[in-house]
Amino acid sequence: MQKSRIVIKRLKVYTPIILFILGWWVFAFKEFTPAGSQRLQRLKSSHQNEIQLNDLIPRTSRQNIQQALSGDVSLMTALIAAWDIDAQLLYSKGFAAKRLPSGLFLKSQQLGRLLASSRQRAESRPHRSFLPQTYMAASFLLALTTPGEIAALPPSLRDQSQMYPPELTNQIPFDIDRENSEKIYLKNPEIAFVAHYSHPTTVEALQNQGIAIHTMNDPLSINDISLELVSVGSLIGRKDESELLAIFIESAMLHLDNTLAVLTARYQEKHPSLPKILFLYYYKHFLVPTKKNLTGQLLDRLGDFDASLAFAAKTGNNEGWTVPIDKENLFRIDPDFLIIADKDGEASEMGLHKENDLQQLRAITTQVYFVDEAVQQSPSQYLVLAYWDIVDIIADICDEVR
Repeated sequence: MQKSRIVIKRLKVYTPIILFILGWWVFAFKEFTPAGSQRLQRLKSSHQNEIQLNDLIPRTSRQNIQQALSGDVSLMTALIAAWDIDAQLLYSKGFAAKRLPSGLFLKSQQLGRLLASSRQRAESRPHRSFLPQTYMAASFLLALTTPGEIAALPPSLRDQSQMYPPELTNQIPFDIDRENSEKIYLKNPEIAFVAHYSHPTTVEALQNQGIAIHTMNDPLSINDISLELVSVGSLIGRKDESELLAIFIESAMLHLDNTLAVLTARYQEKHPSLPKILFLYYYKHFLVPTKKNLTGQLLDRLGDFDASLAFAAKTGNNEGWTVPIDKENLFRIDPDFLIIADKDGEASEMGLHKENDLQQLRAITTQVYFVDEAVQQSPSQYLVLAYWDIVDIIADICDEVR
């Protein structure tokens, strides 16, 4: 009898606590489980939405991303952590935010700590020398190792100073050409990274000098770039650095996906449909990218913003990298905004305004944006910057139209 009273008494004490805990968990799962869509879902309250869409995804500067892509281990690690927190904040508010898998995130932080603690030992390792004959290989080596370990650079790479600053490339005195071939040989490179289309006599000459050959594959996707990056890193003894950079590339792309989705949700709060954006290459004629093109794969992430891939698909041209588009089709699409990739934005802008029949195009009267063609077509880690440039333009468009 005494025991029964004790049990009843304890139940009276603990039952409210147990019910409270169960109720809290039910509420938590109901509140924080995201919808199945990969796009950000709108909040129930438009006032709350305005606050969260502006504040939950702070914009990361292009300069910081470029610095990280150039091999800054500490910045890579910090940005990956910050972006994961951003995604968790969105998730906690009912958004289906994209995040790195937990194992990959933890690996990035572990690699960051390991590399920070072993930096002095890594810098004192025996001197090695590598010969990158492709832009992709040179881009990887400049981020993963020291200039002293790079025997020479591919021709004209120095011209792309927006990605490869002179203070870095000037530390590598030679370009790969016939005049410097003997000097390069004296640097005794261990491995030459060559393109699959390199002339057989060039490859044979390198092999005759006792230089190992690694043939670089053409990257057909962003994932291919990361695979080649880790492959190069493993060959030069910088596997940890290359794996961290590969994880950073994925994390940055997911962060930009989340930023784009935030912009989309914010825009759709006040507008029934998204503006149409047409991405063009502008030479003597206009061209649009296909999904085979790396830029086309970036546009595919834009969803309803993009009008370029829809046109390319209608032509039935699935084999080419680009598809020509004539003025008749330009007017048929009549995009709200144009993004043009070229080497000289000012020259293209002047050329556009000289074509009188294009002045009636809606995008000409609103806004034409220009992006760096070299960055857009870079088969390297800097493709992240190409996506950043496109998302930044969309942010500007959303702010202008609001």
